[in-house]
Amino acid sequence: MGFILQVVAQDQLQSANALLGAARNSATMLGAALAGSLVAAFGAGLTLAIDAVSFALAAMLPASLSVRAQTKMAPASIIEDLRLGAKEFFSHTWLWTIVFQFTILVMGLEALFALIGPAITRDVMGGARDWGFIMAAFGAGTACPRGVS
Repeated sequence: MGFILQVVAQDQLQSANALLGAARNSATMLGAALAGSLVAAFGAGLTLAIDAVSFALAAMLPASLSVRAQTKMAPASIIEDLRLGAKEFFSHTWLWTIVFQFTILVMGLEALFALIGPAITRDVMGGARDWGFIMAAFGAGTACPRGVS
């Protein structure tokens, strides 16, 4: 978010965040379907190579942006920054308990979506292509609020 503040004017921040959210959700849906189709058509190795090229191209995009200067803070040691950050983090019970809860939740979801789901799809369904479309449908379901289509 710090980078967004350097690129977008304050009065355009809400629109920029909305655009980022829409792009993120679209990439989740379309990316999963495309990845599954590419793995089914070309195999995992070539798909990873294509993915790597897309990330390399995306890494070049920030160079084309006009970035405002960032105000610098007084230098401090990394150990002091970590100590102060940990002190602040653990001083808010609501914060560290939510982080802990979501850590457990994400571990469970990753087990399902990264291990169990693909294995079942490979053994029972059509493999990578079908898993890609399942993930795209899941992304579409989470991106679209209930009652809105």
